[in-house]
Amino acid sequence: MTNRIHNNLPQDEPVQGTHVVQTPFGVFHVVIAVTPGQPDPMAYAMKCFEEAVQAGATDPLLATLQRLRAVAQSGAVEPLQAGVALLSQMCAAGVLPPLDALLAAAGFSRDEVLRLLGRQEGTIDLLRKRADDVNLN
Repeated sequence: MTNRIHNNLPQDEPVQGTHVVQTPFGVFHVVIAVTPGQPDPMAYAMKCFEEAVQAGATDPLLATLQRLRAVAQSGAVEPLQAGVALLSQMCAAGVLPPLDALLAAAGFSRDEVLRLLGRQEGTIDLLRKRADDVNLN
């Protein structure tokens, strides 16, 4: 008889999915990773924005970023990644200020953004680099 714990159960791999998001500034196509069977991170990010608007936040965008930041700090970075992916497209289209300015206004430092979005040379990136170096040598 074999005992199985949660860590031994097979996990679904994330798949790339395209979300079409209608905003007052136009339609944006955002490609993000979605794990089958898990909540949709884009839907969660949009729900946070909607709740900020309904709550009467003076700046719903900043309130949403701050909420997604708190969620990311607790371990669920996918909604923040989805929100930043949408905002980066909107900023590139010129309908919002530069993304760095938005994130700074929400209280993010550049290092924190890189760490939360997984773009800083942290453990996984460093391990991949080391593995590549070993395989190439």
